[in-house]
Amino acid sequence: KEETEKKLSETAKQLEDEKKASKQKDKALKEKDKALKDEKKASKEKDKALEDKNKALEDEKNKAKQLQLELAKILKENGVPIDVIHKKTGLPTDEIEKL
Repeated sequence: KEETEKKLSETAKQLEDEKKASKQKDKALKEKDKALKDEKKASKEKDKALEDKNKALEDEKNKAKQLQLELAKILKENGVPIDVIHKKTGLPTDEIEKL
């Protein structure tokens, strides 16, 4: 009887130890899952920031082009030769001629 109680006590301790280990593993897995979700969120935010930056750069490029065209039109209206406008603005001569 004493030996049986000893074995039961040892088994109960082993089960308790396994339960603790299982809880620790579960906690570690939850932390890892959270870290992966945070990393994924950060990656999405970075992608969004890059998209916003690219859009802003594209908008600036379009504004610069529009300013070049406006300048070329004014210069052409004031009698500046097309080859000079081309050299100063970088616009193709056929684009300048269409203004």
